[in-house]
Amino acid sequence: MHSFTLPKTTEVKRVVPKNSFDSFATPKQKRLFTELVQRITWSFKLSTATTNLPSSNISEVQIFTVELKQKSPAIKELLDLIDKCIPYNILFKVIYEDEYFFHTSIKRHHAQDEDKSVIDFSFVSGWSSEQDLILELKTSIDSIYLNLSHQLSDFPEVQEISLDELVAKQKEVNQLRKEIAATKAAIKKSKSFKTKVDLNQKLKVAEKKLESKNPTIQVKSD
Repeated sequence: MHSFTLPKTTEVKRVVPKNSFDSFATPKQKRLFTELVQRITWSFKLSTATTNLPSSNISEVQIFTVELKQKSPAIKELLDLIDKCIPYNILFKVIYEDEYFFHTSIKRHHAQDEDKSVIDFSFVSGWSSEQDLILELKTSIDSIYLNLSHQLSDFPEVQEISLDELVAKQKEVNQLRKEIAATKAAIKKSKSFKTKVDLNQKLKVAEKKLESKNPTIQVKSD
């Protein structure tokens, strides 16, 4: 299992019981915890106390390692549940055998329930067995989290923007990807030649928009 190279002061290495979230979970989510999750470990805590770095908007970044029994898209639901229960920003490393992916969410306090958070947006990597994130403890806790978010975005080289700006740019890319996927599905489903032509024109426009957002973004052709 990959371990970030971080100071001993940041290490937690505490197993988090899966039933810790039972009071927030639905019966379905409790079942998913049992079926999908082998172990949850609170691995590191990055805060002013553990790093001697200042913080502003983001006071703490926690790193959780989630080991799976099996792969399933439903793990996203469980990560969101954990995120809503903990008021600090969390970087999840989700592992299945020799593969893993990273997940982190931008969130805020719930207006009516101070024990919960509201998720505004999530940065998620693809599954990999090679590409890890780089954690550098420089400048501030806020800059650490911004750098992590950049690495999980389609804009890792565009450093001179705020977290809000990065989220806005990634939302545009994600929306274009959804539009492209939906248009491709409609083309395959359509039996009308004219409709296929119109949809292909729409597809080309969306693909060009996506490429214009960042030239390094690859648009896959079917």
